[in-house]
Amino acid sequence: MDDVALREHLHEYINTADKEHLTAIYQLIEDDKTDIYDEATLQMLDARRDKHLKGLGRSYTADEFILMIREHLK
Repeated sequence: MDDVALREHLHEYINTADKEHLTAIYQLIEDDKTDIYDEATLQMLDARRDKHLKGLGRSYTADEFILMIREHLK
């Protein structure tokens, strides 16, 4: 199943799921997020996302990003 089909299937499931299943799905997602990032990092990422969506943030291509990392590691 490709990404688009998977998203559509999950959206359909979420739209019809009962509260117990919704709570379980939500908890899986939250547990996964908190295992990777601490609260301060999550807040920073949310702030950056908000700026990006408002057109206030700077976006980079993959090539620009890789170049920035290589320059930083020198």
